[in-house]
Order: sequence, then structure tokens, then C-alpha cells
Amino acid sequence: MVSRVAFALVSFVALTSSGFGQDRTHLDGAPQNQASTDLELRRALAAQANEIGGLRHALDKWRDVLAAQDAAAACGCKVEPKTREKLNNSWLQAVAHGFDASKMASRIQTAMTDELTAADLKAVVGFDKTNLGQRIIAATLGTKPGKAEAPSQDRLAAEMAKLADAGKVLAADPRRAAVIAELVEVTDAVKGQIDALMGVALGSLKGSAAAMPSNRPQPAEDEISELIASQRVMMQAAFSSMMPQAFQAMYADIATDDLQTYVTWRKSPPARNFQRVQDASFVAALQATSETIGRHFARNMEGEEL
Repeated sequence: MVSRVAFALVSFVALTSSGFGQDRTHLDGAPQNQASTDLELRRALAAQANEIGGLRHALDKWRDVLAAQDAAAACGCKVEPKTREKLNNSWLQAVAHGFDASKMASRIQTAMTDELTAADLKAVVGFDKTNLGQRIIAATLGTKPGKAEAPSQDRLAAEMAKLADAGKVLAADPRRAAVIAELVEVTDAVKGQIDALMGVALGSLKGSAAAMPSNRPQPAEDEISELIASQRVMMQAAFSSMMPQAFQAMYADIATDDLQTYVTWRKSPPARNFQRVQDASFVAALQATSETIGRHFARNMEGEEL
């Protein structure tokens, strides 16, 4: 993957610095293959959009989400200390072997190359390179310098307190609350988060079900899918209520006028097209990876007494 990204970025620099789009010819005077050149440009722009946008950092965060899955709860097994330790160690090993960030990034980049135009990708890269774009990306990914992360036992309390403070800010500032609400809507944040989590849960449950002892009834794949889908209504209500506060906490240091500018950008056709393709390919990559991890987990637990 590193070599592919490097080649794509080099290709992008070469194309743009050579005046791409002008009437160029081969040495023999024949017109250059425009379709091939456009494909190279789209591939290079997709790679640059993913690099600037911090795709690998986002994937690393999802690796942590997967590693934190409670394998014992998913398996439906007794949670005696030894059993829990056995299950969770096997799950962590499965995540380590099954989570291939390079493969996922390559899959997402391929979808962008195939489904987006060069104009869409140029617009996305152009915005992400701006000062506002860079600040939005840093805030979204949590990469801006800040205080050291709280110990794990205090993290949930700290996050809940942050959300409560964010809610107070929005209650006291109706204009900012309206802009934040519009941003949540235009980014499809609630649906995107639910789709990603459901994809992870679906893959995880499939693997965990396969690891159940033979004397325990194993749910069919369609039953697992229905079980996961049944959680959507509850998740929709929870995330719809929480997302505005989460966005305020995330973008607390970005001025309301700047957020309004960002909302306007996210409404543009290039931004909407990019989001549609990125969201779908990201969720598909997450689910496929979760299923791979589930298969590793099943193999790790094969023959174990639970």
C-alpha cells in the first residue's frame, strides 16, 4: 500500500506540474489516451484525498473499536474470569491478524477512483488543503495538540462531562446550535455512525457465533442480520440525541462562521458525491474486515471448552 500511495502521489505531482488537460501528444504525434490519463489522475487524487483526510488515522481508531469488543458477551458464554480471559485474548489475536488497514485503504481508494470524477476529487483535495479544511480534519480526527488522555477508568466520565458542557453551550447560543444541527444533517453523521457500528457488530457476531460449542444452537446468518437490524431504531434515537453535543465538543475551537462555511461546502455536489462513495466503501471495508476477524476468532477458539 505504501508503494501504491507513493506512486499515486508522484503521478499526481507529475500530471499537475506538466499542465494536465492541455493538448499533449506522444512523440509520434498521436493524441495521448485521455481515458488512461484520466484514470491515473483520479487514482492519484483519490490517494491524496485519503492521505490529507487522515484515512489511515481513522482506520487505526476503528481498529481500537474492534479490539474493545466484548467477545464473551457476543458469544453468549459464561463470563467466568478464565473464560473471559480466554475469549478476549483470542479476540485480540484475531484483530491483530485480521485487521489489514492497508487493504481497507486500498479498497476505499479503488471505490473513489472508480466512482468519482476528477473534478469531484480535485474539489475535495482543494478544500481539505485550506486552513479551514485542515482545522476541520484535525478536530474530526482528534489530532490537534491537547492534554494527555485520561486513564481508561476516567475516560467515560470525562466524555460525558464534555458532552454535558457542549449541551450547555448550544442551549445558550441558538445560532451555533442551528449551524451544528445543520452540519449533523448534511454530513449524515447519525446514519454513517450507525451503519459503521452495525457493520462491525454483524461481522463480529458472525465470527463469535461460529465459535460456539457444537452442543449449543448456532443462529443462522439471516437471524444474526435481523438481530443487528432490530437495534437500528434504538441506535437512531440515541445517536440523534447525542450527535449535536458530540459535534459541538469536537468543533468547540472552530468559530460559528467557519462552521457555516463548512456546512455550505458539505452541501456542494463534489462534497456530497465524495461523502456518498467514502461512507459506502468505508462501511463495506469495515464489515468485510470484521467478518475476517470473526473467522480468525473462530479458528482461535476451535476445540476450546467454554
